[in-house]
Amino acid sequence: MTAFPSQADIVVIGGGVLGTSIAYHLAKAGAKDVVLLEKNELTHGSTWHAAGMVGQLRASRNLSRMLQSSVEIYETLEAETGLASGWRRTGSLRLVSNAERLLEAKRSNTIAKSVGLEADIISPEEVRNLFPIAETRDILGALYVPGDGVADPTSLTLSFAAGARKHGARIIQHAAVTGFERKDRRLTQVRTTQGNLTCRIVVNAAGVWAREIGKLMQVNLACCGLVHQYLITEPIEGINSSMPSVRDPDLSIYYKPETNGLVFGCWEPNTATFDAEPIPSAFGQELLPPAMDRFEPFIEAAMKRTPVLGKIGIRDFVTGPIPFSADGDFVMGPIPGLDNAFVASGCVVGIAAGGGIGKVMAEWILEGQPSLDLWPVDARRFGAHHGTKSYIYPRAIEVYGAHYRLQPPGYEHTSARGLRKSPLYPLLKQRGAIYGAKFGWERPNWFATRGETEDRPSFDRPNWFSTVAEEHHAVRNNAGILDLTSFAKYEIHGPGALGALQYLSVRNLDKPAGTVSYTQLCSKRGGIEADVSITRLSDDRFYYVTGTGNGTRDIEWIRANAPANARFTIEDVTSAWSVLLVTGPKAPDIVTAAIDTYESALNGRDLSHIVIGAASVRALPISFAGEAGWELHIPAEFACDVYERLMEAGKPFGLRNVGYRALDSLRIEKGYRYWGSDITPDCNPYEAGLGFCVDLDRDPFLSQAALRKIKAEGPSRRLSTFIAGSLGNAFGGEAVYANGEIIGATTSAAFAHSIGKTAVNAYVPAALVSSGTFEIESFGELSPLLRTTKRDLLKEI
Repeated sequence: MTAFPSQADIVVIGGGVLGTSIAYHLAKAGAKDVVLLEKNELTHGSTWHAAGMVGQLRASRNLSRMLQSSVEIYETLEAETGLASGWRRTGSLRLVSNAERLLEAKRSNTIAKSVGLEADIISPEEVRNLFPIAETRDILGALYVPGDGVADPTSLTLSFAAGARKHGARIIQHAAVTGFERKDRRLTQVRTTQGNLTCRIVVNAAGVWAREIGKLMQVNLACCGLVHQYLITEPIEGINSSMPSVRDPDLSIYYKPETNGLVFGCWEPNTATFDAEPIPSAFGQELLPPAMDRFEPFIEAAMKRTPVLGKIGIRDFVTGPIPFSADGDFVMGPIPGLDNAFVASGCVVGIAAGGGIGKVMAEWILEGQPSLDLWPVDARRFGAHHGTKSYIYPRAIEVYGAHYRLQPPGYEHTSARGLRKSPLYPLLKQRGAIYGAKFGWERPNWFATRGETEDRPSFDRPNWFSTVAEEHHAVRNNAGILDLTSFAKYEIHGPGALGALQYLSVRNLDKPAGTVSYTQLCSKRGGIEADVSITRLSDDRFYYVTGTGNGTRDIEWIRANAPANARFTIEDVTSAWSVLLVTGPKAPDIVTAAIDTYESALNGRDLSHIVIGAASVRALPISFAGEAGWELHIPAEFACDVYERLMEAGKPFGLRNVGYRALDSLRIEKGYRYWGSDITPDCNPYEAGLGFCVDLDRDPFLSQAALRKIKAEGPSRRLSTFIAGSLGNAFGGEAVYANGEIIGATTSAAFAHSIGKTAVNAYVPAALVSSGTFEIESFGELSPLLRTTKRDLLKEI
């Protein structure tokens, strides 16, 4: 027997499909001394009983691309490793039962086109031809993706394991991780039941054990284990394994044809947790007691869709744990709080995603970033509160039960709400605020004026449409006030603070105290990693403000990429400061009227220290609405008093409460970009229209060489704003055509109330910016796009 190693370069924990795929891709990419540890045997836990459906289409274009790469990998894996993966291209059907589902299917279809994935909406008759046991009289059709398929979970995992070994990785089974040696932000040793080994990097791919492994690492991951159920039928005449998988979202059920039989499963509400209490140490390749009380209603639904189920027996009933997360998406990438640890878990579609996840995780580990922007699944999208029992289990159970639920734009979850509130919450609630949630914070989306008490989202006109229009016009014509307290806020200070931020920022920050700088932090490749404001408070102290959900990622990225010898401290002051944005043409008059003029005055260019009531306020001349305005950063205990004084001062000027939905409409009219959609690590400042922020001629900084090259050569594409004259709605992700061919997709969209039309942003080839004829496909319909010549749409009307 080979001796247990005392050291390794990279340790991968978990022998399921994700762990073996990561080990395989690391070793294939040339990583040396890769060791995979499995507590039982390969596939034990959740992989071995996975249903094995492989769908490629997701709401995010980059996630769809990642799942497309899974299929590409599965197509050639057997030839490389010598072991069959069980992959079969069978296609998939997503049934459409009503008009809203048809809109959803049309939207999905255009996303498929934008990533080059073949898909089509087919008729009920075509559904019957592909899946003859279906009752189709009550459906309108289905979204058909012929390139989807199925894979055998065990065969796929063993094939990845064989490939990992072939390229030099070691796989050690029956080695349960019992702890870690940790020094500051680094894991230096992995402790196991077979021995301990020192290492440079640790990858947590432990599936339903990932949360427990995280606790051993002294971090709280936002992934967990839930219980999933499906059954396998006796043989059904006319069924064979070459038929497509079927999802019926309105019934919350799915089918996967097997040899002569059928796998049938569901996404039931109020499923059970698996890891809320410690998992039994001996748990391996085993199942859980069935919960028929939760499953039976879905059997009844399935018998309506496939009546033959009422005439045949059940061969097997499978109840087992599956990985899940706080929002239902994967949890991948660097682990916040650690400098040398990664996670890949929370993946409810591990068989579909396993190949692509292994590929991008290997890139992330070896190159410092993946080849695709993966913000929707980045582990750093979560904060510490997301991993607490109070948040993760209620939210994960809700999201699990809503896995197939219709979720139009603006859909909000109801569980784990009210955990983080601005001091202004009760005041704004009394004034009609309809709240949404972001990063655990309650945030005012809009203010009801007609007796509404909740959101009613829609693919057409939601119930807030006209009210948001009124809020929008109030800001354009007079002024609005918006609670931005949820912004993530940090003070970065110390002797190395300036040097670190100068190295990461594209803009020169070595300016006098009081200077407010809008800037981007860019990678060595020139990709935009953060879009922020940085205010210099003194020689060695800076006030860093970023988006509500971006703080964890931003700060972890700063720590990972700052010069090694830079000495600075990052202090999270988010909860210390409330923020009120006062913006609009009357904003200067309102803020000036509210100031104690004997003590302070307002500066329209740099930081102002003003006094409102008894509060000393930092006034930053920034407005994402594109109007005159200030972000007023107020000590939290004074927020309510300052708000009341501003509202009183604003009465003669028509000051109105506004929410985030109006802000989205306001910003797109002014050409302002959102990080995470319009600008991402896949984009650089020059192609995004942010070249004005880049100060190339100064001391060396991280992205300087890449940005110099991009500027000299000229960007190959440009972010452009379009007006869709005849289009009612767009939400981002719609396919964009130039001269009749698809060139990409919209990055964001909103109804621009000042011009009464929908506006969209999209990257287009630079050569076509001035000469192309552009169209957008929204809900299956093509509409012309008018490219604007200025970022500010209001200057064109």
